[in-house]
Amino acid sequence: MKDGKRKLAAIVFTDIVRYSALSHLNEKLALELLQEHRDITRPIVAKHFGTEIKTIGDAFLLVFETAFDAVQFAIELQKTTTERNRDQPKNRRMQIRVGVHLGDVVVSGGDVYGDGVNIAARLQYVARPGGICMSGSVFYQVDHKLDIPVEHRGARQLKNIKNPVAVYEIRFENSAIPATPRVWFNRRAFNRRILKKAGIAVATAALILGVLWQFQLARERYSPDIKSRIAVLPFENISHEGEDDAYLSNGLTEELISSLSRSGDLRVLARTAVMQYKSSDRTAGQIGKDLQVGYLIQGSVRTLGQRVRISVQFIDVASQESRWSQVYEGELNDIFGLQKTIAGEVSRQFRGRSPASTIGNRPDPDPTPNSEAYLIYLKARYFIEKRTEEGLKQGMELLKKAVAIDPHFSSAYAAMASAASLRSFYGGASPQTTWNEVFLYADRALELNPGSTDALLSLAEGKLYFTHDWSGAEDRYRRAIASNPDDPTAHQWYAEFLAYMKRPSEADMEIQTALRLAPLSLIVKSAAANVAYFSGNYEAAVRHCQSAIEMNPAFMLPHYWAGRAYIQLGKSADAIQSLQRAADLSGGESMMLSALAQAYALSGETAQARQILSDLLKRSKKRYVSAYDIATLHAALGDTDQALTFLENGIEERASHMVLVANDPVFNKIRNHQRFRAVLGALRLPSASTDGHEPVRP
Repeated sequence: MKDGKRKLAAIVFTDIVRYSALSHLNEKLALELLQEHRDITRPIVAKHFGTEIKTIGDAFLLVFETAFDAVQFAIELQKTTTERNRDQPKNRRMQIRVGVHLGDVVVSGGDVYGDGVNIAARLQYVARPGGICMSGSVFYQVDHKLDIPVEHRGARQLKNIKNPVAVYEIRFENSAIPATPRVWFNRRAFNRRILKKAGIAVATAALILGVLWQFQLARERYSPDIKSRIAVLPFENISHEGEDDAYLSNGLTEELISSLSRSGDLRVLARTAVMQYKSSDRTAGQIGKDLQVGYLIQGSVRTLGQRVRISVQFIDVASQESRWSQVYEGELNDIFGLQKTIAGEVSRQFRGRSPASTIGNRPDPDPTPNSEAYLIYLKARYFIEKRTEEGLKQGMELLKKAVAIDPHFSSAYAAMASAASLRSFYGGASPQTTWNEVFLYADRALELNPGSTDALLSLAEGKLYFTHDWSGAEDRYRRAIASNPDDPTAHQWYAEFLAYMKRPSEADMEIQTALRLAPLSLIVKSAAANVAYFSGNYEAAVRHCQSAIEMNPAFMLPHYWAGRAYIQLGKSADAIQSLQRAADLSGGESMMLSALAQAYALSGETAQARQILSDLLKRSKKRYVSAYDIATLHAALGDTDQALTFLENGIEERASHMVLVANDPVFNKIRNHQRFRAVLGALRLPSASTDGHEPVRP
């Protein structure tokens, strides 16, 4: 590492617990233990490709090229130290603490500096004796590669670190890696004659114990701790006004989830995982089994003039009994205060302690928004969720009213950024207009709340789809995940980015995390199909789509991705059927029609394909139609020059889906064309060669 160079690295701090106290009591013993600690540590550092930066008293500062190497080093160090302690008298035993963080460091004079180093140092102090504390940025790189339990300790405010850090811990002192019972497994401790007589019994018992132990480890590692997981089901709107007040029940559900999620003690399922249970007739037991949660929150909202009545009940899934229920009444303009009261009471019921002890571990982005602005914000979110051109337009207009009333309402600005970006995809708006709004509103949201996950994600999308700043996009995705490690959307969007950047193994890791956080989300399942498609795994894409379609046949996206995968699998009839369904459900969006035309063209039905092409070209004279969609259709029809011309137009107009061009198989026949290579060069995208998937380093 050269001086002045900034790089991403896994930073590790280790120290000996209570070493300073030991130095005062017995300096000679302390120095002996220190040397022994160094003798143990250094070979393990080398084994896992680490670099020793320096020692600071009894502490090591180390860097590793990957998060996995860093964690493997830490695990081996703790296991080796545990083995060493078994044969030592009590006064010569050592306990080690380890902190691991993945972040930027700056190299200078053989040392490393930066927030990444400071966070790793603070994580070391947070670790309990014999434990390893890692940040969320490390955990989500190694989650599926470890075979030992990891405890989520919530978002912690670390000393002198501005934003809270998600903390995960591996502990070895209890059951994570139990000490081997010497009386069972040390053959030298047994008499040969006794072993011979009892050999079968001992071997059988050992086999059973080993199987049970491995089963327990797997169960702890791969099965969620159901008793620590809670789902807030969509609140029912029972007002006489019907849909006019539906925004209130939807908004209350979403904001209650957000409030509870800010507690480091609760594992709250994301909104995307629960919205399909709106008006569901399934029992609490069935829903709990589906979602793998221990508790459910159900409720209803009724408004009468300016008064609101909210009924809430807290259900134990195992017994299907209501543990607690409460009715809250108040003024409609105090809905934010009622929501916080409900969140605090739910948390108290969940943990049996005061609300103050569980709510607020993560910063509240809008502690006291103006009540009128807050109601308008809830209504805007309701319209934005429709994902229609009219809904997005209405939502944006309402949000502008909200921030005019309360200019410090960061969540409203973040929602404006999200709405602006969605208009590019669903509303037929020009990228130049929408993405300028994205950057404007997301920056304002981050000024007011630097940890806004939604704003960071909107910025990431803008840098990916509009400015084509790949490294900037990745930085924002990672920051969004660090801000809220339990947000499935953050992992989902990052996974899609990684798939487009031809990093399939990393993309799969992120989308699996999103699926774990929101196992029944139609959007996340559809995104999993997207990731599989651009990783070349078309059969897996179809499976994800079929799972989503079984849950809701009227949802557009899985039909779209299934159709595109069927094209690549040579199943023309299935492709046409799926894409026609997607086009119908979308109301005839150009992206869906273009894919349908591709299916017709590749099945030999070129007349139908050219008719759709003609219709889209006519539409483009009245409203925005992406040049990328037209380019894909020309490519499918074999119109090489026209396809390349529209791709070149796509660069100029900043068409959102130009980021897909390197991996989109519709362009396979023209990849070696000089003009196509020039398009990739202008975008600084990786080539579409088949010699592996290398990370993009623009």
